[in-house]
Amino acid sequence: MTTAASCSRILCPLVVAQLLCVSMSWANPQVKIQQVASQLAPLWQTYQPLCVMGLQVDIQLRVAPRIQLLNEFLTPPPFIEHLSQRPSVIPDEYWQHALWNKQAELEANALEAQQRETFREYYFKLQTHQANPVRAQLVHRMQQAATQLNAALREGLWKTCATLGLENMALEQIEAVAEHRWNMQKDRVQWQLEQTIAAFYFYTYRHVNNQELEEMTLLHEAVQPWAEDMAEGIREYFAQLRLVMLSHALAKPVNAFSRRRISPSVASPFPANPRSTP
Repeated sequence: MTTAASCSRILCPLVVAQLLCVSMSWANPQVKIQQVASQLAPLWQTYQPLCVMGLQVDIQLRVAPRIQLLNEFLTPPPFIEHLSQRPSVIPDEYWQHALWNKQAELEANALEAQQRETFREYYFKLQTHQANPVRAQLVHRMQQAATQLNAALREGLWKTCATLGLENMALEQIEAVAEHRWNMQKDRVQWQLEQTIAAFYFYTYRHVNNQELEEMTLLHEAVQPWAEDMAEGIREYFAQLRLVMLSHALAKPVNAFSRRRISPSVASPFPANPRSTP
């Protein structure tokens, strides 16, 4: 099983609440960065076991040093520090608009535990019923920034998974492998993100009239350049992380013979790797 094949299972059972925290209202750039960063560790914990299972058995036993490194850097503090160094490309007046507060309140209500079952039903209803065309267009415009940030996170994680067990290759080759495997899943990832985030916005703003929703949409579009810059920052963070990860050698292989010498009463669960036999 390849890493790409195993990771393709991730998107179907995504927990809606986990995904949607990244699409909450903006308030200011630093708050938004923190919201994005809060998703990093939970998403990595979802991806990690599938990333490892997608490797050959002998490689699975050797990636522990790299997993330890990723566990350290796929957490909010270093991620926030990296993104915070990028200057805001949006004037403060757009972040200070009063409508952000209303959006934050509406979205927080939609994410409450007691709303989950209702939202789940609403989500599946949207799969079988066509939304109002005017509302659909507004939601499509509104969700672009959130979708972009979510996609950048998943692109970084996919590429990290794709390179987790690679060694003895030029960096250009490794990045080519990562890009290829990401492109195999990119459209599916994008489609599922768009569907889920759109459903969240439809549900959250279902009682907001079209005129006010248009005003909110214009705010989201105004900060779109910032979202694009942050998405690029996310990709840069993962590219740098992969470079550091690949500088950490895989653990030395342990063959079946050496295992038997250490503990003769315990049979080795895996066959020896012929290439690693002295």
